[in-house]
Amino acid sequence: MAPVPSPHSLSSLVTWLTSRINYERQPVRLAASLRLDAIRELLKRLGDPHLAYPVVHVAGTKGKGSVTRMLASILHQAHYRTACYTSPHLFKLNERFAVDGLPIADDALEQLIQGMRPIVDACDEFYGEQRLTFFDICTALAFQYFAQQRVAVAVIEVGLGGRLDSTNVCHSDLSIITSISFDHTRQLGHTLAEIAKEKAGIIKRRIPVLIGCLPEEAASVVGGVAEEHQSPVVQLGRDFQIVDAQLHSSGAHFEVDFTDAAQFAGQTKVTVSIPLLGVHQVENAALAVAAARLLELKGFHQLLEAVPKALAEIEHAGRIEIVSSQPTLVLDVAHNVAAIEALLSTLQKQVPHWRVARRRWLILAISRDKDFRGMIARLVPHFQEILLTEFLENPRARSTGELRLAAEKRLASSTAPGDAPVNSPSACRIREFESPQAAWVTAYSEMGAEDLCCITGSLFLVAELAGLIKASLHDTIPGMSAE
Repeated sequence: MAPVPSPHSLSSLVTWLTSRINYERQPVRLAASLRLDAIRELLKRLGDPHLAYPVVHVAGTKGKGSVTRMLASILHQAHYRTACYTSPHLFKLNERFAVDGLPIADDALEQLIQGMRPIVDACDEFYGEQRLTFFDICTALAFQYFAQQRVAVAVIEVGLGGRLDSTNVCHSDLSIITSISFDHTRQLGHTLAEIAKEKAGIIKRRIPVLIGCLPEEAASVVGGVAEEHQSPVVQLGRDFQIVDAQLHSSGAHFEVDFTDAAQFAGQTKVTVSIPLLGVHQVENAALAVAAARLLELKGFHQLLEAVPKALAEIEHAGRIEIVSSQPTLVLDVAHNVAAIEALLSTLQKQVPHWRVARRRWLILAISRDKDFRGMIARLVPHFQEILLTEFLENPRARSTGELRLAAEKRLASSTAPGDAPVNSPSACRIREFESPQAAWVTAYSEMGAEDLCCITGSLFLVAELAGLIKASLHDTIPGMSAE
């Protein structure tokens, strides 16, 4: 018989934590019912650790995780002890809580959760039905850990939306909104203006807000909220530019031009190279560079000098990550229509094998709360082998039957979004699998070295398959070679 874990072991404590109300594993309630009272009370009982260091707060529909990691890397490279809080994790809970690029160690996480548990129980008793959620507690754990580590600065990624997100208890020194498009519409609103208002909720009075190339409707709302708070706005494409961008199969090279922007106090151009694929990652990197300059104007030193090395070495697993060249295997966590469009654009522009692949394979799983029809409408015309599945470690997966109906309806359509080719049902094979592992084993056994396979639709799918795929590639298997 296997030994029963101690109630104070890390595995037992993580089980306790994940058993809380967890909106990463179940449908999120309406934003109107969310409150920050409980996490404020928890942090108060912990001594308000979130007020112990400067914070950069990052929101956005897409790109917020990348910008968070990029800016944290720049700060660390400039010799600041830097905290980075991101969510959700790809493989292990520890990933969410990083200092100087290193996730929290198991023993430190165990002690942190164990110490916080009785305080959480006391808050639950105090608030009754409004119990602290999984994400509330994770956010408090991050703030507490970063205070214990005496960080000089923390870069904090919003979980969902902004205004009522657990992270919005922080007093930020810079707010960043990377992008605004349609996602989580049930919680954030069904128009760009409504979604923008929720994300603009992170703007603090007289604190600068840095924004990406937002749609006009969304930019107008963010600008209005910023004006109410007397917060200066700095916008990519208006106040600073990306110039001379060169995309290639292993990343991008470009310049961020501040020449005409008074907000950057005389800074001209910064040259950047990144090992990440996609125009969207160029935009994310430009935002991180602009954020670094704005922080310099707040008293941080030599951040722009740190940019070249910090961004040249940046990694972001599962973000259009090419893990093999024969066949070409691409892992991407795209989970909404805008992200799928960015993935397809990048495959077409920066992956040479895309156009000459003998056959294109798609392994796809999607969460129930996503626009699966819109995602499938864009994906299906580009692939000849479509393997539909449901991730097993998260109950939010949409059924393969529903995915199949949407795919067949799309194939029967006479037009495609953009310039996508339209597959006929006879040119495309759709199959359903009970598990991601079964889908991968089938694809793995049938693909040739000249094929291309894309695994996408959800972070949960990539999390379940990435380890298995990379382990497979390390075996001596004819026709398969890792990068």
